[in-house]
Amino acid sequence: MSEVKRVFITGASGFLGSRLLSDFAERGFESYVLVRDRNNFAKHFTSSRVNVLEGDMETIGKHPKELSSCNYFVHLAGEKRDTTKMRQTNVDSLKIILEEVIKHPHLNFMLMSSAGVYGIRKNPSRVLDEKVICHPENLYEQTKLEAENLLKEFAKTHPVNYVILRPTNIFGEQDPDRKFLNLMRALQKGNVFLINSRAISNYVSARFVSEAVIQIINAPKFTNEIYNVNLPVFLSDFISILKSALGVHSQTRYLPAWVAYPLAILGDLLPRKIQFFNPDKYFELTNEKIITIEKLKKIIPVDEKQMLSDALKKLAAHYKFNHWL
Repeated sequence: MSEVKRVFITGASGFLGSRLLSDFAERGFESYVLVRDRNNFAKHFTSSRVNVLEGDMETIGKHPKELSSCNYFVHLAGEKRDTTKMRQTNVDSLKIILEEVIKHPHLNFMLMSSAGVYGIRKNPSRVLDEKVICHPENLYEQTKLEAENLLKEFAKTHPVNYVILRPTNIFGEQDPDRKFLNLMRALQKGNVFLINSRAISNYVSARFVSEAVIQIINAPKFTNEIYNVNLPVFLSDFISILKSALGVHSQTRYLPAWVAYPLAILGDLLPRKIQFFNPDKYFELTNEKIITIEKLKKIIPVDEKQMLSDALKKLAAHYKFNHWL
């Protein structure tokens, strides 16, 4: 009989964590999740394969028995919104966790980082692979890179086998931000235009991130490496896929950059909540930098365009089912 995969998880109550827990249970994994409110979390996950532990990252040492019973540790927890908590959550708490992990040398450790560490806007490289020097632009990206470096340095003097994943912008049915909902609505109204035919979309589905985690665990591939996780396609293809999912048949319009850029600058002068177009949107529509997954594809052969198409169709169907479209 094959060994039962037992995984200790932080951040399981989040958007990606809930996806991962469902997939773990479906694949026969046994999960131990650390949450602040055990009773509240248990209302949403009733699988016999999910064991709920109450606590936080600072008190993880109170669960030595559970840690010892696991063979994998997946660290998803992180702070993305509150800048006052980012360094404590993303960096300091990781150090506490690693101090406990090394007490169990059989544990393989996975850190969920972010492709944001590259600093895509100011990074001079067009192709962003795992060897490219990072240029984080904000505190979130800086603290995620600090966490990566902390793990690397820790592994130099302690027996830790790890892997670091850098997903791009994650979307999926359970995303509380409902990514692409406004874009889908705009497409239905014919209010979407493109600027650059060579622009790249760097988005990834929660399903594919979850699959990457599972495949790395099954391999196993905890050889102190970093992997990008992305489903990159041309932005024009991304829009075409969405239009197909929505049953929209209008031709995509292009706006010249010399017209679009001044509009973005003017739009930035408006209050944020009513900005229909700004420099951030302009960058998304003109970005030619690709966060490549050639390294990951050696473990998980994937057709990026087909995988993205399947995920976007599921997302559109989910939005329609909930009468949001």
